[in-house]
Amino acid sequence: MTNIAEGFERKHVAEKLQFYNIARASNGELRSLLYLVEDNYTNLAEQSIAVREDLAPLGRLISGLMRSTQQRQNS
Repeated sequence: MTNIAEGFERKHVAEKLQFYNIARASNGELRSLLYLVEDNYTNLAEQSIAVREDLAPLGRLISGLMRSTQQRQNS
């Protein structure tokens, strides 16, 4: 969330995209860590899966934000 906010405040499109990309990568990193939680803490597996399933659409939203930002730059 903070990377998206910081990117939003940047004036240059390249900087915006850099922070949005970091946010998307952090989303992927968190999903990866949740697999570790699921595998190593079976009592938390159900919660881990639920959170991971919530993160996938969020990653797609960030990708859409990036596409939208790039399209505005090209216009």
